[in-house]
Amino acid sequence: MVASTIFKIPSIEDAGRILFVQPHPDDNDIGAGGTIAKLSNNGCEIYYLTVTNGSMGTVDPLRKRDKLAYIRKEEQEKAADILGVKQVISLGIDELTNIPVTDMAGKIVNVIREIKPEIVITVDPWLMYEGHPDHIKVGKATVEACLFALFPHYPSNEEGITYESYSVQGIGFYHTTYPNTIIDIGGYFEKKIKSIATHISQFNKDDLQMMKDYLKLKSKQIGESNGYKLAEGFKIFTPKHMHCFVDAVKI
Repeated sequence: MVASTIFKIPSIEDAGRILFVQPHPDDNDIGAGGTIAKLSNNGCEIYYLTVTNGSMGTVDPLRKRDKLAYIRKEEQEKAADILGVKQVISLGIDELTNIPVTDMAGKIVNVIREIKPEIVITVDPWLMYEGHPDHIKVGKATVEACLFALFPHYPSNEEGITYESYSVQGIGFYHTTYPNTIIDIGGYFEKKIKSIATHISQFNKDDLQMMKDYLKLKSKQIGESNGYKLAEGFKIFTPKHMHCFVDAVKI
């Protein structure tokens, strides 16, 4: 394609440091756990940024939101440890937040400028039929942060803290309909499931089995056309692909 010919897509597997930005605790593990485990095993530094505290993730009216937020943070740290994540960072914003996208992007920019990842990966906010506003908002805020982290006048939204501007090489999405990067996770699928199983507050035994069955079938589907038994798919761009490129969906 014209856009991909002019601007080369960065390789996930060649990156030395990647930041995975998730709306809630567990999104990274479900969407990219196999790849995260593989990259970490191969020497890549993996960082998690959890934007919201996941405090609405319960159907039990007696469970307090602050207590649930604490539990979910602990669950995420255990899952990240299984996958080999270097550090888990939490913004602690309430789930279903009313914070505007640009204000959220300013908080994400701080983390990008501090960690300096080569690639930033998050949920696809343009996934067809995505109904969760946190996924849409966090995905778009992450893109905005990646686009403008290199501009020194872009606000950091943090009084008294100034980070040097930084240019991200790649922006990526999991939970995406049109992946352009396929990662073989044949040796890491069970570790992915093990990480998801730490989220006890979210998945009972039946839920976990259903999740495992679906993820395995989907991983087979993604991998079969690429010669892999199991795989995860990502849509990877350069920042230049994320502004005024009508061919972006075709890349």
